[in-house]
Amino acid sequence: MNTTVCVPTFNRKDQICKTIEDFEVVLKNGEINLLVSDNSSCDGTHEAITSYEYPGYTCRINNTPTFYSNVTNTLLACETEWGLLMSDEDSINFEELDTLNRSLQLNETHAIITSTSNSGTRRMPQRDTKDGKLNFGAIRAATYMSGICYRINSVRPIIHLMNEYSEADPGNLFVHLYPHQALLWAIYVEYPVNGCSSRVINRGNPVFRIKEESKKDRWGMEESISSVTVRWKTWEGGYKWLTFLQKIYANKLEPSNALEKMIQIHSNQLMWTLRAGILTAGKEYIRIFNESAISFADTLQRKRV
Repeated sequence: MNTTVCVPTFNRKDQICKTIEDFEVVLKNGEINLLVSDNSSCDGTHEAITSYEYPGYTCRINNTPTFYSNVTNTLLACETEWGLLMSDEDSINFEELDTLNRSLQLNETHAIITSTSNSGTRRMPQRDTKDGKLNFGAIRAATYMSGICYRINSVRPIIHLMNEYSEADPGNLFVHLYPHQALLWAIYVEYPVNGCSSRVINRGNPVFRIKEESKKDRWGMEESISSVTVRWKTWEGGYKWLTFLQKIYANKLEPSNALEKMIQIHSNQLMWTLRAGILTAGKEYIRIFNESAISFADTLQRKRV
C-alpha cells in the first residue's frame, strides 16, 4: 500500500494504544503503514507507543511540541506517496480505507478531502467544479482532521513554506490551530484538489468511525461536498470569510480593507458568540482569527509573485 496513516497524538495513551492494536492484523500482513507521532506527552504515551513492534509501524516524538509542528512533521516523516491524517480518537474502517487507497492509484490529484456528509451512496472520488478544483468553501468544512489525504511530494515544499511563515509569525491562530486546513488552502491555490464521498460509518467520517458520535451534533454541521454546498447551522460566517479570502487571492479586493470587511462578514458568527455569553472573548477571538487568516493569505500571495 502506498499510503501511510498518520496519527498525531498527545496525552492519550489509552486511545492511541487501542488505535495501534486495531492495526495489528493489517500491519502484520503488510497491507498498510502506520506512523504515530507523540507531541511530547507527559502521561506515558511515548513509552507505550514505542513498545509495539509491527512491520510498517513507526513511532516518533515531536521535539517542538505544538499541534502545528506535530501535524506537519508527521506528514514530512512519511516515506510513502500519500499521507492520510487520522485523529487518535478514531477507529479505522479498513474496507473503506482499501477503497480509498485504490482510488488514489487512479488520480493525479494532490489532496483529497473525504466528506463527512451523511451520504448513502459511493462516490470515490469526484471533482466538484468545472476547472477540476474543489470549491474553496469545502476546505473550511474540513474542520475535522481525520480523512484528509495529502500527496507527500506535493505537500513537502508547502510545509517548508509554512514553517518559514510560522517562524516569522509564531502566534498565527489560523496556522497553529488548523494546520490541516492551512495545508489544504495552500495546496488549493496551486494544485487540483478532489473531494470524495462514500458510505458513512456511524454518521462520521466515511473512512473513520468517530468514537465520539456527539461531535457532529455538537458542531451542528451539515455538509454536502458533492454538490459544492456547505451549510452550517451555527458557523455560517465561515463560508463567507473563505469566499472573501479567495477574492483576495484573485486580486479582486484590496487586502488593506480586508479586516474591516471581514468583521462585517462575520456578523452571523459574532451573533452566535454573543448568544453563547462570551461577548468580550468572542470579539477578540474573531478579530485575532481573521487577522491570522488574512496574514497567511497575504504571505502566500506574495510568495507566489
